[in-house]
Amino acid sequence: MLLLFTDLLRIYHDSPSKIDQPTFTKGVISEILDYMEKNYETIILEKTANYFHFHPNHLTRLLKQNLNKTFIELSHQLKNACTMLENTDFTVDQIAHKTGYAKVTFFYKTFKKFHGVTPAKYQKKTND
Repeated sequence: MLLLFTDLLRIYHDSPSKIDQPTFTKGVISEILDYMEKNYETIILEKTANYFHFHPNHLTRLLKQNLNKTFIELSHQLKNACTMLENTDFTVDQIAHKTGYAKVTFFYKTFKKFHGVTPAKYQKKTND
């Protein structure tokens, strides 16, 4: 689940269009993504906005402007990777693409880093 946010965070920090953006905004986006990563199973917009002392509309606008994704899109992608691995017959490559990863190798590396096993082993373990 953390894979998506790690990928988004990397893309966000590497994005040349964000170079002139104030450091404060970059820091806030990073903190929001970290928070969403850690709380992906129970995440809701109002709770996240409240945590950062934002109005829910402001949080959604901030994410959309900086990541081109809404809060709902981000939270759904995050939950979908593990759910798909646990409950579908899709290949790991198909799941990586369906959950928004452009590079399957990055999906593998990030998943293993967070879960301690490759996506394929995770899928096999949950389906046994």
